[in-house]
Amino acid sequence: MIKEETAPSLLLSWPTAGRRQSLLKSIEGFARNFAEYGQDAPLLVAFDDDLRDLSPALAAPLAALSRSLAKPLLIADKAVRLRFLESLPPHIDKESASYALLPESGSPQGSRGPGLNRNFTHLAAAGGFLISTDDDVFYFPAAGSGRELPPVFSTAEYPVMPHYFSDRASLLPAVHDFPQDIISSHLKFLGRTAGEICPETVSEKAASGVICLTSPGTYGDSGFSRARGVLSHEGAGRLRIIEAPYERVRYSREVIRIPERDSVSASLNFMAMQSGYDLRDCLPPFLPYVGNEDGLFALLVRVCRPDSLTAYPSFGLLHDSPGKGSYRRESLTGFKPHISELFMAASLACIPDASIKETRRRMVSLGQNFVDLANANTGDFVEVLHGAWLQGAMNHAAHLEELLEKHDKQPSLWAADVEEHLENIYTLIREPVMLFAETGCGFTVEQCVRNLERYGNLLMIWPDIHDFAVGNPILPLARSI
Repeated sequence: MIKEETAPSLLLSWPTAGRRQSLLKSIEGFARNFAEYGQDAPLLVAFDDDLRDLSPALAAPLAALSRSLAKPLLIADKAVRLRFLESLPPHIDKESASYALLPESGSPQGSRGPGLNRNFTHLAAAGGFLISTDDDVFYFPAAGSGRELPPVFSTAEYPVMPHYFSDRASLLPAVHDFPQDIISSHLKFLGRTAGEICPETVSEKAASGVICLTSPGTYGDSGFSRARGVLSHEGAGRLRIIEAPYERVRYSREVIRIPERDSVSASLNFMAMQSGYDLRDCLPPFLPYVGNEDGLFALLVRVCRPDSLTAYPSFGLLHDSPGKGSYRRESLTGFKPHISELFMAASLACIPDASIKETRRRMVSLGQNFVDLANANTGDFVEVLHGAWLQGAMNHAAHLEELLEKHDKQPSLWAADVEEHLENIYTLIREPVMLFAETGCGFTVEQCVRNLERYGNLLMIWPDIHDFAVGNPILPLARSI
């Protein structure tokens, strides 16, 4: 449970693959912001390789940057994680714990998800608050309107709608400088209730919900794993896309995603690239594979703690991911799920019984349900997973069909893209086994079974790992560069 005896600690972290020099620019900008506003907290860089494997082009500048800061950077590499795993008490299964923190032996870099590094930072911050920043997010704060409005409780599925642009040059004039005390902008929400933040707009039922996540806006590279979201917008969002015009933005990664005002919501919309966490109580671990793992995380937060909420502070930071070009056609019209999205479907099929109220017990129950599903025979596993996934796919397809009819299949290029996308959806709907391997998530049925079982086992022990990290702080294990 959340402890209130002392002021909670705070950690600032960069989960990273440790290969991009953009990390230096990100740390420099945020460190200036912290100094400007008199903020003071440990800075942790978390990556899952060995420190000695850090490229020379990054290692020397990172060491120089560390020496220039008020506090040296702390580094959590593979060796630090191994020491932590070795320190776990006997009742915590180390193999299951390692699934959260270390890549499988021989796994290629491209298959690793940022979840490995985020999970370690969550344990490093256990018992307090965490503010996490990806290595391609930079402190150039902006607002979409330049005006301050009172916070609001949002019941929208997507409280922050993206605004698409054809290129960076056309995007930048649409944002306004909006200086922020980054730490305060997260901490003013974390741990507070919706009734405290937006009493005028929240319902009596939702007022007691507690904010355990913060997700500010971004501008620049969208960070979306696919382009297909551009097909399904309605209202003002769709009008902007069509008038852009559509043919210039359908493959573009350039997006403004900044709330007009501070918002609080039970929405599952969450992007971890710049985010805050109340870790005084246990939150679920990230899946250690790339591709919408933050979407799965957000769903599991709601499953394990149904009264939890997310705050969306009304500013955005620059997301400028190196080496990213335009989206490919497959990401626009295809419908292959990530493994995380199949596990999201599994979560809906494995929701703990409503009689289980306490967060940790719900997490353990969900993990056990995952293990039970993984231990079913292969045919039943595929049937359950496809059945749970099917409802969301059918709802999405029905929405697109309605848009086609409503807009008389205009403009024609958009309609052609939607129809191709729909055919790909219906193919997966008709053939359950196509959800797997190369036609689907990229994992065979057997690999999905194995990962669901391992993830379920991890969920069952994660509260104990969290509690151990609270009682045995792991930041002292980290090293300076």
